Amino acid sequence: MTKRLILLLTLFTASLAVGQTTTLLPQGGLGISCNAITTATSANPGASGGCTSLALVTSGGTLPGNYTWQVITTGTPATLTVNFVGSLDGVTWVQLDTTSTTTGATKTVANANSYRFLGCIPATLTGGSSPTVTCQISVTSTASGGGSGTVTNTGGNLTANAVVLGAGTNDTKVSTGITTNGASELDLGVSGTSGVLGLKGSTSGTFTATTDATAANTTLTGAILPAVSNNALGSASFRWSLAATSGNFTGTITSGGTIVNGSTGHLFFSPTAPSILAAGCGGSAASIVANNGPAAFQVNVGTSNTGACTITSGLGTITSVVLQNYTDISGTGAWVDSDKLVVSCWAY
Repeated sequence: MTKRLILLLTLFTASLAVGQTTTLLPQGGLGISCNAITTATSANPGASGGCTSLALVTSGGTLPGNYTWQVITTGTPATLTVNFVGSLDGVTWVQLDTTSTTTGATKTVANANSYRFLGCIPATLTGGSSPTVTCQISVTSTASGGGSGTVTNTGGNLTANAVVLGAGTNDTKVSTGITTNGASELDLGVSGTSGVLGLKGSTSGTFTATTDATAANTTLTGAILPAVSNNALGSASFRWSLAATSGNFTGTITSGGTIVNGSTGHLFFSPTAPSILAAGCGGSAASIVANNGPAAFQVNVGTSNTGACTITSGLGTITSVVLQNYTDISGTGAWVDSDKLVVSCWAY
């Protein structure tokens, strides 16, 4: 009885070895489909006359989907074509990649469709000195599963450069008043409605920034005015609006341009110094010796003055003013040479 069991086991093992054309290929392993083949063939892997078919081992129930395959040649073949193929059933095969590099090649295939079987077909092999071709395959990663679904947008079309907003449950929407330039700019507002930027405090209060209809002036409203520096004002107008409960402004305004009355358009301040000609006081050597723009400046009347100095500002519609010295109610006269006049000018 024991001798008969050993004989049957031996016969079964021998039969399996003779018919074996498929081997297992686990993820991360290396499998050889064609091993030093000397003759081209059109037979599919696993079939009679074909190279070995490699059966992939699932990982967590998922078939690998990314593969690296390598062709190695010897004998310097003149022509070579090797096709890399995949199959779901080991019978019907699909070409996934190919190479005609006679010196061999290493290639990677990232395939959206996973296959149960992989293999190589050396379709062309000619010339050279007793050439051989070997094709080996490795599974480099596990294909990640894709998904499908529907994005609903009953709250508005997903227009170009629009910001996508939640519309409740699984819906999305866009707002025509919240868009971008497609790069780095966020645009608030739409025709008929000016944009408003709101910054909420962590406990209470909201700081808002809005602009007028032509974006010429910006109004900031909040408990505390923000710091404006680093040329933030630029060349455009900038307006602060204080709420009734916001208190007094105690900061510093630094401007490289003029500051005007927002209601009348009249000049408040200017950094541009006034000027005077050397003969501006009727004599010679008149000069502006110190200034804080036209708001406060000092005039040296020079020598041999006539008691009248013409100061030029270069700003506004009235660009000059005459300073006149009076000796009494109706009489005029010259200043003492080199007298210094302290002047403050305000535009109207």
